[in-house]
Amino acid sequence: MSLTLSLLDLFTYFVPGTIFLYTIIEYLVLFKLIDIEYSSLLSSPIIFISILLSYVLGHVLFALNAHIWEPVIDKFPWNKNDFAEKALEDFKTQYSELPIEFEAEDSTLLYTLLRERNSPNFALETIFRQLVYNQLSRNLSFVILVLAFKQFIAFFMRGYSLDFLIFGILLLLIGILLKRWSNTHWYFHHLFIFCSSLAYGTSLEAVLINNEPRWEGRMAVNLLSTENQQKDPIIE
Repeated sequence: MSLTLSLLDLFTYFVPGTIFLYTIIEYLVLFKLIDIEYSSLLSSPIIFISILLSYVLGHVLFALNAHIWEPVIDKFPWNKNDFAEKALEDFKTQYSELPIEFEAEDSTLLYTLLRERNSPNFALETIFRQLVYNQLSRNLSFVILVLAFKQFIAFFMRGYSLDFLIFGILLLLIGILLKRWSNTHWYFHHLFIFCSSLAYGTSLEAVLINNEPRWEGRMAVNLLSTENQQKDPIIE
């Protein structure tokens, strides 16, 4: 578990936090609040401080994204997607012969139960990997969009240089693509939770009662083993 937590810290906090630190420095330089040579950051004390600061800023970025940015963009009509509901609908369609009674809001509790049970390691790893990819890509999307906004400001402040405009547009496109990638992995995160839970029953109540798999994980194996062969769903 320590390994997975370390990977979660690395990919969801440190990597985006490093870009966030760079973005903050770029804004300070743009408004002439500091004058810095990036080569000076290669000294040992500065590198250690930068690593620590990047990790802290990664948590700050995560909070800003979750509590400010995403609630704002979710108000736009094209972002009103309930990925747990979409995943459950597709799951019920795939196993239409079974009396599936899961609800979309059961997903979080089901994941908690799976982690406490004798669920196959590959199933938990698959679910966790989708969560890491989702959080990584959504944090990267947010910080890259912030960096893109800096490029647009620089375009107006630095004599309308096309370099700033082109780079800003490129970053904007990357940020949008990362957001879509995040949505896809969030969809699969919920889908694999329902799939793995089916080993214990077809409803939340059944999963709560049954501590041992009743379906011997057969259906979870069928879906999870083909994860890499599936095409990402089109999520508009």
